Amino acid sequence: MRATTTLSLVRSDGYCLFSDPNPLPTADHLHNWYPFWERRLGKALAPGAARPDGAWTREFAGGTAAYNPKGNNMVTITFADPRVSVATGRRGLTHAIAPCDGDCFLRE
Repeated sequence: MRATTTLSLVRSDGYCLFSDPNPLPTADHLHNWYPFWERRLGKALAPGAARPDGAWTREFAGGTAAYNPKGNNMVTITFADPRVSVATGRRGLTHAIAPCDGDCFLRE
């Protein structure tokens, strides 16, 4: 879910619709809601940009979205000011992102 969300944030001006399997016995078109989506980044300030380590980032008024593609190595994102990870709630200057995952880092 985070990989799909952050991929769409850094590479497009669109949105994603994410659905995952659920235990209902009949076919349905229901979608789960994740707390990750409740945090606001605000408006995009620039297009997404590829980093030398293979990850992608995009700056927003309220923070930075980052996506690390499948097959890439673990990447570390470093900020000048502390940021809060939406995925973990951890506050710090550096944050690691696993391959095929992403995160949003909010300014305080």
